[in-house]
Amino acid sequence: MFRFRLKELRDKRGYSQAALANKIGVKQSTVGMWENGTNYPKVQQLITLADLFHASVDYLLGRDEYIGITHYQKQSEVVLSDEDKKLLSAFHMLSSENRISIVKNIQFLQSIQNEEKDKRTTIA
Repeated sequence: MFRFRLKELRDKRGYSQAALANKIGVKQSTVGMWENGTNYPKVQQLITLADLFHASVDYLLGRDEYIGITHYQKQSEVVLSDEDKKLLSAFHMLSSENRISIVKNIQFLQSIQNEEKDKRTTIA
């Protein structure tokens, strides 16, 4: 499962094997061996890949179907709907810049919503 998830994430980010290898400090042939299943990354390399792709190690290894849902989040008191999980996974697939932009847009929309709520309570 790892080899398929790695290739999927690499393709979604638009990285060639060489570009990914360069980003994480390995040879292109190493990434190629990971993707064809003849070799596997060391633990630290796996963590680096998870951080790079904003994915859990469990997702990379095929132990979780949602990319950004960590073991801690599954164990916490917060229960996420399937729709929430899909949204969170999609959010984690975005670049850092796009995630920041989305958070700023959400904050802006919340401020507009709060202003509208304040106007309604003032009028009533």
